[in-house]
Amino acid sequence: VALSLYYVPTPDHAYESLKYITQTVPFGTFLRGLHRWGASLIVVGAVLHLVRVFYMGAYKYPREMTWAIGVLLLVVILGLGFTGYLLPWDNRAYWATVVGTSIVESWPVIGGFAARILRVGTDVGIRTLIRFYNLHTFVLPALLGWFTLAHLYLVMRQGIAPPPARKGASATGTHFPPSIARSADAREAYRQEVEEKQRTGLPFYEALWKDGVVALALFTLLAAMALFLEIPTEKVADPSDVNYLPRPEWYFLFLYELLWYFKGPWMVVGTF
Repeated sequence: VALSLYYVPTPDHAYESLKYITQTVPFGTFLRGLHRWGASLIVVGAVLHLVRVFYMGAYKYPREMTWAIGVLLLVVILGLGFTGYLLPWDNRAYWATVVGTSIVESWPVIGGFAARILRVGTDVGIRTLIRFYNLHTFVLPALLGWFTLAHLYLVMRQGIAPPPARKGASATGTHFPPSIARSADAREAYRQEVEEKQRTGLPFYEALWKDGVVALALFTLLAAMALFLEIPTEKVADPSDVNYLPRPEWYFLFLYELLWYFKGPWMVVGTF
C-alpha cells in the first residue's frame, strides 16, 4: 500500500516512479526491499509448510479441504509473484512476462483465450501493465485474504494434526485407509478427541511467545535483506530488443528450464 502511493502503472512512468521511490522517498529503498525479498521468502515459507504437511500426512482425513485450500494459497502466492514481476517495467520484467504469457498461450484449447485475457490483446503493453497491476493489488490479495481465513477456520475447527503414528495407532484416522477413516466410528472418535483438546488446550501466551520469537527472527532476516541486498534493476523495457535473454525469478526457473527440453510443438508437455 505504501509503494502504491508513489507507483504509476504506465509504461511512461512505471520505471521512473520506482527510481523516485528508491532515490527520493524517505525509506523508499527499504520499503522496496521488504517487498522484493519478502516475495521470495513467502514462497520459501509456503513450500516448506507444504512439504511438512505432506510428510506428516496432515492432508489426509479429515483435512482434505484444508490441504486443497492450502494448495490454492500457494497458487495465489505464485500468481502474486508473476503479476508483480512486470511492474518495474525494465527489460527483465518485460521479456520474462512475454515468455510467461507465451507459456499460458501454449495451453490446449483455452491457451489463446487465457493469454489474451492476461495481455488484454496480442502483445504485452500498457493494457497488460494495468491488468497485472490490478490483479496484483486488488484481485489476488482479496483471494489471499479469503483463502487464508478459510484455511485458518478449518485448522481451528479440526485441530492441529498429530505427528505421524503407526498405522491404526491413532483414533483420528490420520493413517487409516479412506474406507475406515470415513466410517462413523472413526469420525466420532476424532470428534471426541478434538473436543477434549479444545477443552484442555494450552495457555495462549505459550503459543504467542513461540510465534512471536519466530516472527521476530523472520522479520529481522527480511529487514537485513532489505537493508543490505541491492534490488536487481535493468534498463527500461525495450520491446525491440529481441536478443535479450529473459531470466525468471528463481521459483519459476524450473518451468523455464523445462522449455529448453520441450520446444516447438512439444512445449505443451513442459508447460503441462
